[in-house]
Amino acid sequence: MIIKKLKNVLFFLLGTIFLGFGIAGIVLPVLPGGPFLMIATFCYAKSSKRIDDWFKSTTFYTKYVLAIKEKKGMT
Repeated sequence: MIIKKLKNVLFFLLGTIFLGFGIAGIVLPVLPGGPFLMIATFCYAKSSKRIDDWFKSTTFYTKYVLAIKEKKGMT
């Protein structure tokens, strides 16, 4: 139980760090923002079941991510 909570906190902290890098990458031309934002999304989804369920219910996930995941290609 404690290990699961520790894992959730760790993923949340990593998500916050990568979100900061992603936002900095939007502003700074040297640093790519996209990959850091994708890693932040992954970390946030792993930190909470509620966030994971919410993200999977968005139109972005159903339109783009699910198509790639099912090997249908990009729209």
